[in-house]
Amino acid sequence: MSTTVTFSKVFEYCVNLVKQKNPYLIVSGLLFGYITTRYAFISVYRKAKKYPAGPIGIPFLGSALLFLQKPYDTLNAIGSYGKLTTVQLGFNTNIFVNDI
Repeated sequence: MSTTVTFSKVFEYCVNLVKQKNPYLIVSGLLFGYITTRYAFISVYRKAKKYPAGPIGIPFLGSALLFLQKPYDTLNAIGSYGKLTTVQLGFNTNIFVNDI
Protein backbone atom coordinates (compact mmCIF):
# COMPACT_ATOMS: atom_id res chain seq x y z
CA MET A 1 0.00 0.00 0.00
CA SER A 2 1.61 3.25 -1.05
CA THR A 3 0.64 6.74 0.00
CA THR A 4 1.17 9.60 -2.41
CA VAL A 5 2.17 12.90 -0.82
CA THR A 6 1.18 15.91 -2.87
CA PHE A 7 1.79 19.57 -2.25
CA SER A 8 -1.94 20.19 -1.79
CA LYS A 9 -2.16 17.54 0.94
CA VAL A 10 0.83 19.04 2.77
CA PHE A 11 -0.62 22.54 2.42
CA GLU A 12 -4.02 21.39 3.71
CA TYR A 13 -2.33 19.70 6.68
CA CYS A 14 -0.44 22.91 7.52
CA VAL A 15 -3.61 25.02 7.26
CA ASN A 16 -5.42 22.68 9.65
CA LEU A 17 -2.55 22.99 12.14
CA VAL A 18 -2.69 26.77 11.99
CA LYS A 19 -6.44 26.68 12.69
CA GLN A 20 -5.79 24.67 15.87
CA LYS A 21 -3.33 27.36 17.10
CA ASN A 22 -1.04 24.87 18.84
CA PRO A 23 2.55 26.14 18.40
CA TYR A 24 4.09 22.64 18.54
CA LEU A 25 1.78 21.41 15.82
CA ILE A 26 2.44 24.49 13.70
CA VAL A 27 6.21 24.05 13.93
CA SER A 28 6.01 20.33 13.21
CA GLY A 29 3.72 20.96 10.23
CA LEU A 30 6.01 23.62 8.80
CA LEU A 31 9.03 21.37 9.33
CA PHE A 32 7.24 18.48 7.63
CA GLY A 33 6.29 20.74 4.73
CA TYR A 34 9.85 22.03 4.40
CA ILE A 35 11.37 18.55 4.40
CA THR A 36 8.81 17.26 1.89
CA THR A 37 9.32 20.24 -0.41
CA ARG A 38 13.10 19.96 -0.14
CA TYR A 39 13.03 16.27 -0.97
CA ALA A 40 10.82 16.89 -4.00
CA PHE A 41 13.01 19.78 -5.17
CA ILE A 42 16.21 17.74 -4.89
CA SER A 43 14.64 14.81 -6.73
CA VAL A 44 13.47 17.04 -9.59
CA TYR A 45 16.78 18.95 -9.68
CA ARG A 46 18.83 15.75 -9.89
CA LYS A 47 16.66 14.43 -12.70
CA ALA A 48 16.88 17.72 -14.60
CA LYS A 49 20.67 17.85 -14.23
CA LYS A 50 20.88 14.08 -14.89
CA TYR A 51 22.87 13.47 -11.71
CA PRO A 52 23.25 9.87 -10.55
CA ALA A 53 21.40 8.64 -7.46
CA GLY A 54 22.71 9.30 -3.97
CA PRO A 55 21.74 10.13 -0.39
CA ILE A 56 19.71 13.31 0.15
CA GLY A 57 21.42 14.52 3.34
CA ILE A 58 20.25 17.16 5.80
CA PRO A 59 19.61 20.83 4.96
CA PHE A 60 22.69 23.05 4.49
CA LEU A 61 25.14 20.30 5.52
CA GLY A 62 24.21 17.53 3.14
CA SER A 63 26.05 14.35 4.09
CA ALA A 64 29.01 16.18 5.68
CA LEU A 65 28.17 15.01 9.21
CA LEU A 66 28.18 11.39 8.10
CA PHE A 67 31.61 11.83 6.51
CA LEU A 68 33.00 13.49 9.64
CA GLN A 69 31.67 10.82 12.01
CA LYS A 70 32.42 7.64 10.02
CA PRO A 71 34.20 8.39 6.73
CA TYR A 72 35.05 4.80 5.79
CA ASP A 73 31.57 3.45 6.58
CA THR A 74 29.98 6.34 4.67
CA LEU A 75 32.07 5.64 1.57
CA ASN A 76 31.06 1.98 1.73
CA ALA A 77 27.39 2.94 2.15
CA ILE A 78 27.30 5.30 -0.83
CA GLY A 79 28.72 2.50 -2.96
CA SER A 80 25.33 0.83 -2.75
CA TYR A 81 23.86 3.54 -5.05
CA GLY A 82 25.82 2.28 -8.05
CA LYS A 83 29.01 3.04 -9.95
CA LEU A 84 28.34 6.79 -9.87
CA THR A 85 26.91 8.47 -6.77
CA THR A 86 25.93 12.09 -6.13
CA VAL A 87 26.71 13.30 -2.60
CA GLN A 88 25.92 16.74 -1.23
CA LEU A 89 28.67 18.04 1.09
CA GLY A 90 27.67 21.44 2.39
CA PHE A 91 26.74 23.57 -0.61
CA ASN A 92 28.88 21.50 -3.01
CA THR A 93 27.51 18.69 -5.15
CA ASN A 94 30.07 15.90 -5.54
CA ILE A 95 29.94 12.89 -7.82
CA PHE A 96 31.85 9.85 -6.60
CA VAL A 97 33.08 7.09 -8.91
CA ASN A 98 32.80 3.70 -7.21
CA ASP A 99 34.39 1.62 -9.94
CA ILE A 100 37.85 1.52 -11.47
